[in-house]
Amino acid sequence: MSVLIEKQRAVVAEPVAGEQQILVFAAASIVREMSGHAAAKPIREVVGHDCRYRLEGHRLQTVMDSTPVVLVFVEPLKESLPNDEQLRRRFGLTRKEAGVARLLAEGQTNEQIAVRLSISPHTARHHTERILAKLGTNSRTMVRNALMQAAEQ
Repeated sequence: MSVLIEKQRAVVAEPVAGEQQILVFAAASIVREMSGHAAAKPIREVVGHDCRYRLEGHRLQTVMDSTPVVLVFVEPLKESLPNDEQLRRRFGLTRKEAGVARLLAEGQTNEQIAVRLSISPHTARHHTERILAKLGTNSRTMVRNALMQAAEQ
């Protein structure tokens, strides 16, 4: 994927990958929404790999050009997952389980985890079951909360 950035009327393509791609899509949706002259300031919250972000759009009025300029501010939120070593110590996870726990916290399915880690869906399911047991929860949706509580301790 590329992001087009206008620099003095020249368009330059810059490569974007991973977490940046999530932020680019959210920022693009804000710009699209603001191009319709919406009065409200659009706000988005997105979840990346290790952090949550808040994006807020602001329209600037320019005198020289009738085209509005839209600024999108990106703010990392304090709520970030503990690092892998903290997860391993707190819950007794293996290295692989700590990585899978992060993906579960992002809402990934076993199939998505399998593709991302180049493992079989059966292995992803096995890791998920062990992680749920070690975290003391029976729900995939509760994984992020359990990991965040570990960050607070």
